[in-house]
Amino acid sequence: MPKNIRPGRSTYIHKIRIKLSRIRTFLIIFSKAPYTKRKGFQRLNFDIVIWTPSRDLYFGNRVQIGKGAIILNDLEIQDHVLIGKNVSFVGKNDHLIDQIGFYIWDSARGNIKKTIVKEDVWIGHGAIILGGVEIGKGSVIAAGAVVTKNVEPYCLVGGNPAKIIRRRFNELEIIEHEKLIKDNYTNGIEI
Repeated sequence: MPKNIRPGRSTYIHKIRIKLSRIRTFLIIFSKAPYTKRKGFQRLNFDIVIWTPSRDLYFGNRVQIGKGAIILNDLEIQDHVLIGKNVSFVGKNDHLIDQIGFYIWDSARGNIKKTIVKEDVWIGHGAIILGGVEIGKGSVIAAGAVVTKNVEPYCLVGGNPAKIIRRRFNELEIIEHEKLIKDNYTNGIEI
């Protein structure tokens, strides 16, 4: 039996759902951000907001973005990433606030810095990720976290501003985890 199908359920229905999801994602990306680069399978919702200043947006394979997500920054999302509902990717220096003689409204824009989400990351409901941040491989961002700085690989972070709560694995477990994932995918097994 294929993965992700409950016993007694139709594999035919599952295949149709996957195809419809791909069509939906294509329509969303085509209508909202036709410049997007992508590979493999993505699952996006119609209510996603996309505005990238430099038109620099990339989705890797097996990326799922929940309802109400907002992308207002250049962004690269690598493979096997889960993003919860109402997650926001926003700029860090959208308006320069220290320009004498200008209202903030009229102030110049700051430098645009791309946000990078490495592979095997889970971002929880309502998290806010500021521009220029790199979220390390295998990390988990807790619901409601405000990420203002880079996140180390294989860490669980939470809070405002986000801080390390704990590490997912110790160094030996990371080596074993990465070896098992590599073995499973090179042998054609998808987890």
